Amino acid sequence: IIVSSDKSSLKSGQTAVITFTLSEGSTDFAIGDIQATGGTLSALTTVSATSYNAIFTPTPSSTITATFNVAGNTFTDAAGNNNTAAAQLSISVDTVAPTANFSPITTPTSTSINIIQINFSEAIIGFDSTDLTLTRNGNAVSLNSISVTTLNTYSYTINNLASANSIDGTYVLTLNASGSGVTDN
Repeated sequence: IIVSSDKSSLKSGQTAVITFTLSEGSTDFAIGDIQATGGTLSALTTVSATSYNAIFTPTPSSTITATFNVAGNTFTDAAGNNNTAAAQLSISVDTVAPTANFSPITTPTSTSINIIQINFSEAIIGFDSTDLTLTRNGNAVSLNSISVTTLNTYSYTINNLASANSIDGTYVLTLNASGSGVTDN
């Protein structure tokens, strides 16, 4: 039996199609014959007498490598012969969401803050100014004039903030996780 996947690595929200290719047809190959770690294997479907597909969903908030094993003597071919063990398949998994930290700001301050650095816990893609909201005393403030500069895949600067925080008040800058384009790289 040969075990293969349509993906070599998985991130949060992704699934993989795991294919099991038998050397001969079987009438009793079942999902219980497969040992999967690092997530959940489901929806075993017969593609042909010698080919089966299943969907693998990785465990949330995990970096445990997914493995797939089919031990010997777990199913038979049409003649009643036991299968031989499959070579283990491994898929790397990273479903841990990146975290972010803004550079510290001394408060209160009597001057506008122009630049803030944001550092992520791992390399990310998709971060831009639309992933941020700024409020003053609980009311939304336009961020149309700010820009984001990439320092590296972990760190960014948020520039020209002074144009958005020059009026006295309590400001809160928020990175919007939900609906943002930020994903780990």
